[in-house]
Amino acid sequence: MARTNPRPKLYASAAERQAAYRARVGTMEVRLDATTIDTLSRIAQALDVPRAELVAQVIKHGLLNRDWFREGLRKDLRSKVERQGARVAPRARVAKTEDED
Repeated sequence: MARTNPRPKLYASAAERQAAYRARVGTMEVRLDATTIDTLSRIAQALDVPRAELVAQVIKHGLLNRDWFREGLRKDLRSKVERQGARVAPRARVAKTEDED
């Protein structure tokens, strides 16, 4: 008895599937210093992932963890507090009195 797949195929052929993938995912050419390329290659090799996948994940991480529209580009990417060497003190807790309740 032949087993039928209840889900219909999305693409008729592998070529159609590949064309749809290329339409969804763009490519981008960037220029990097040789030391940066070497560092990315070593990290990719240590993690056993393709270098292109590592670069994509690094870019996603950078986009999610920084407000590039507000902060823009600058040479020193550390936060203002880190650059000034200041420590942020935790807020002091204010004890509630019975009068406030």
